[in-house]
This record gives sequence, C-alpha cells and structure tokens, in this order.
Amino acid sequence: MFKHFCHVAFAVAALLWAASASACNVPVFRYALERWQNDLYHVVVFHRGELSADDRARVDNIGRRSSTEGGTTNLEVTTVDLSQPFEPGYEDLWKTVPSETPLPYVLLQARMGRDKTLTVWNGPLAKVEMDTLAMSRDRQEIVDRLMKGHSAVWVVLPGKDDDATHNTVNLIETELNRLQDELPLPEGIGAPGSEVFSEIPLTLRFSVHVLKPGPEADVLLPEIFRRVAPGAAADGQPLVAPVFGRGRAVDVIPGDKVDEATVEDLSRFICGACSCQVKEQNPGFDLLMAVKWDERLFAPGQLPPKDTPKKQGTELVKIAPGPATGGQGDASPMASTVVTDKPAVSPPLTQAEHDEKVREARQELIAVLVGVLLLAGVFGLSMYSANRR
Repeated sequence: MFKHFCHVAFAVAALLWAASASACNVPVFRYALERWQNDLYHVVVFHRGELSADDRARVDNIGRRSSTEGGTTNLEVTTVDLSQPFEPGYEDLWKTVPSETPLPYVLLQARMGRDKTLTVWNGPLAKVEMDTLAMSRDRQEIVDRLMKGHSAVWVVLPGKDDDATHNTVNLIETELNRLQDELPLPEGIGAPGSEVFSEIPLTLRFSVHVLKPGPEADVLLPEIFRRVAPGAAADGQPLVAPVFGRGRAVDVIPGDKVDEATVEDLSRFICGACSCQVKEQNPGFDLLMAVKWDERLFAPGQLPPKDTPKKQGTELVKIAPGPATGGQGDASPMASTVVTDKPAVSPPLTQAEHDEKVREARQELIAVLVGVLLLAGVFGLSMYSANRR
C-alpha cells in the first residue's frame, strides 16, 4: 500500500511541477506592463444628417488620437446618423440618451471585463475637450510611478467625510508598507516563458495617490469611479482603485470595504505569478490614457509578445442608471449601458458581487487544489483495493 501511495504522490507532484514549470512566473503587474495592450474606449457620436464642418473637424480630431490610427490614446470612434436605420445595438444605446438632448451627442464607454461596457462620460460634442478627457495631471503621475517600477498605485477619490478619507488612506499606506517588505516575488523569473523585457526595475513597491480638486483636477477619473460604484458614491464614501500595468484598475472599492485583508488579497494578486496570461480572463478595467507605452518601455526591436486590443461589440443592453455626469459633460442623469459580444449577458454586477470578487478567485484556486488531492486519494484507494485482491 505504501509503495502504491508513494507512486500516486509522486505522480501528483509531477503533475503540479509540470503545471508550474509551464506557467508564467512573471508577476502580474510586470506581465501586464510589458504585454497587455490597453482596451479601447468607445466614443459614440450621435448626430442627425450630415455633420457640420466644425463638428466633422471635432470628430476627426478625436479619431486622430486613436492608438489604432497612429495616435497615443486607447480609443475608437463611431458616428451614428439618426436619420439612417440603426446598426445592431445602437438603437438601444440611443434610448439611454436623455430626451431633447442637443445633437451631436457623445457617449464615452469603457470595457468592464469580458462582456460589459459602461458609459463613463456623456455630453454634447461641442463640450468634448479631449486634451483633458484623454489625460490629466493625476493620470500622468500614475503613469510616471508605474514607469519607475511601482507595482501598483492605489488611487483614492475622497469622500464627503474628510476623516473617513484620512482613515482609509492611512490604513492602505500602513498595510502597503508592511506588504512591500513581506511579499516575495515569484520564483523562476527570467526562465524560458517567464522573461522580462524592459529595463525598468523589477521590485515590489506600492504607493497611494489621492485625487484632489482644483483647476487641474481630473475630469474623468472621478466620474469613472462613481459610475463603477454608484451606491457607495451616493453615500459619499471614499472610493479606492489599485492601478497596475498600463493603467489597469483591479476594481473600484468603497471605503467601508477597505480593510487589511482586502489590501493584502489584492496586493498578492497583483504581485503573484501571472498564471493566466489572457487579459480578458483577469479582473479589472483600463483607464483612458494618452501614452506611448512601447516607446517608453522598450528599446527599438525589443518588443515582447503582446495581446491585441479587443474592439468593443455592438450589441447593447441597458442597466441601472448611474449618477449625473459631472465635469465637462451634460449635467442631466444618464443611464449606463453595457455592450456584449454574446446574445445573452449576465446581469450587471451589484455592490455585493464586487465585494466577492477577490474571495471567489481565492476559493476557485482552493477548489482546484482540493480536486487534485481528491483525485489522488481516489486513485490511491483503487490501487490499494487492487493490491488487497
């Protein structure tokens, strides 16, 4: 029996070793920085009839910024002429626009995971200022830190209560200071399949960046945070988003859900081995940014393999409205929308589902390990029974 059990244990160990050997051991934050291309934001421009010369120039200006057209911003543009039959999906999207809205009218949509797209900004085309929508002082600071080797930048949107915001920031900073000294980097970095390509230092380093009001305040990030977590935003809570890679936010977390365990779990995910290299199978959403990532990261001719940015689908499903648009956009309430590439989609995430994301990921890993152990046990018992006969 013992001999057979040893064989089983060796076989299981060999399977686990083979799985680990074939996996990528580069930390998630570094793999994302070097290889994950930013998801494209979708700029949808509704108009009726021919665009005027000024409006056409505005649309062309947005399009020239697209990274798919030689620009630096992760966006794509679609114009929808309301005097023509709708292409699939756009009629439902148009129904989310407030009535009597002046045309042309713009919706800015962000990909939120594999099958959903959230409208994060809306307003008349004449009010679109791409210089401030596409980039800001705050987003430039986030980029600069990531390019200096920060594993993640924890971005905080202050809430209504200054004390609550201060306590949230203090908790995050205290926990991050501990974790960056205690968390290990994965073993095997640099081995075949786990190469790093940029000269940026590979270290564990975290920081916190608080969004502040003022003349140069970011006009888009606060709106994204509020629409991703509308309930917490309506309650006036501070909102927190760990950002890594090329400006990818893991999630937007309400301040009252931020505790030591949450900070540690998310940090371990960000700094752990990139066991799933497919970007769409990892949590999070990309920020809108105007950055020449490859030029800043790599020497000429040294680009690593990379994902291709996935364009958004056109089948749209209405979800619950978010708060009123702030900043440059129209102040009237606007229903959020999702885009899906499939005929049927899951319902939009609730706040409770957001809270369960990290715990579910950990439970799935435990379930896989338990399954392996159960399989080994069953195999061992069968071998033992055969030996008894």
